[in-house]
Amino acid sequence: MKYNQETSYSKSKFLLTKLNNRLYLKKKPLKIDKRELLSIKKQNCFKKFFVNDFEINSANIICDKNSILKNKSYLVEFFRGKNGQEILLTGNKNEVHILRNFYKIYFSKIITNRKIIPRNKREIKLKFSKIIKHSNFKKIKEINQVKKYFNDLLKTNIYKYDYFDCHGDFTLSNIIVNSKDKKITLTDFQNTYEENILQDFSKIYQEFFLGWTSRNFSEINHLRSSIVYKSIISNNFWNIINKKMLNSLKIEFLMTILRIVPYVKKNDKITFNWIIKSFNIIKKFRL
Repeated sequence: MKYNQETSYSKSKFLLTKLNNRLYLKKKPLKIDKRELLSIKKQNCFKKFFVNDFEINSANIICDKNSILKNKSYLVEFFRGKNGQEILLTGNKNEVHILRNFYKIYFSKIITNRKIIPRNKREIKLKFSKIIKHSNFKKIKEINQVKKYFNDLLKTNIYKYDYFDCHGDFTLSNIIVNSKDKKITLTDFQNTYEENILQDFSKIYQEFFLGWTSRNFSEINHLRSSIVYKSIISNNFWNIINKKMLNSLKIEFLMTILRIVPYVKKNDKITFNWIIKSFNIIKKFRL
């Protein structure tokens, strides 16, 4: 039984399907490679926990490597509820409150009493070099400024927490809130170039302070989303992070927006402008 079809920004395709009286999303990525398989493993290995009386879980993936490689797709458990993007547009006070508590407790729990260790600069530099080779960067006139800023940051002392698990793509669209069943489900985990929680912090910044999801909204919806953004995560959110992390966070913020560039359509002026605007905001970030 088939329903509607959707496509993600990364160009993965989704088809809602019914199998043995259960709903699944059939996901077809652009390609099935080692990274995709590691992302599947990460999602299935997530251990559920509770924030207050809400269960935090992940959408289970039917994982048969041979079948995945053959069909170039896989089935993801479907959960009813509102994703974060829908909450921006139609969420009520209770749903906003649920998300606010989730973010606050989730990240505080992870970094409390964690050690701070140096980051591997070589790994970051290699990733940056690979990203900016894409032809889309020709659309960004300020790319030389971006390169210089990145290299200046890399000359400083940069650190990370000794916590090597992360979601990898912690955007609002990958969080499903079901207030009736008291569940928050995380979806679409991603294996990243450097597994650490700063990856998830960078997605928080991309969403709540740079307005990733709301960049294409109408004026009215953009205003509403700005209010909801601030209601979920305020500037005080960053107080939980050690100030030694400042330049490391800036590097991660920058890498996060640059990783989007290869996926931007050539005529998408809104997103290209958003990237440059975000770059200038990142430079002003302080802990």
